[in-house]
Amino acid sequence: MLITEAYRKELQEIHRQDEDWGTGPRGNILYIANFLYCNNVEKLLDYGCGKGENLRWFLPIEVSNYDPAMFEWSDDPEPEDYLLCTDVLEHIEPECIEDVIEHLVSKFNKKALLSISLQRSRKLLADGRNAHLLVKPDIWWTTLLKKYCNIEKADSVKTDMCYDLLITLNKQEKNYD
Repeated sequence: MLITEAYRKELQEIHRQDEDWGTGPRGNILYIANFLYCNNVEKLLDYGCGKGENLRWFLPIEVSNYDPAMFEWSDDPEPEDYLLCTDVLEHIEPECIEDVIEHLVSKFNKKALLSISLQRSRKLLADGRNAHLLVKPDIWWTTLLKKYCNIEKADSVKTDMCYDLLITLNKQEKNYD
């Protein structure tokens, strides 16, 4: 299961009420641009795209959107060579995270760039829970992701505004160490 129906409805309501929620990556733009440039990316899948608006405004590439919480982007996408997933995985329900990772890995053919927040959000859900449902250390994320795919590169980036794990995954032969 990728998302429970109750959580899908909650996220849809947040998207309706908060015009800033789900509008694209805030930080790490240079890291994202470097990933796109170094891999000659012309088209990618924005996995967990939210409102699906801002990414195409500042990236000179073709973007396919997917977000199971957004009706207009909820159809299961075809895989693309490249995938971008920013500020998404920490919002996944704990009981769904392994299914989401497995699904995400099935949606790219070459490489994926993930940006995962390692800190609590400033926003709360309606029931008082922190909006980042999975606040875990970088080793927890890398251990989980290694079960499904190769990790080409992993960097923890801490700034005044964020503490993120930036991970590049690839589909080369899986490393089982």
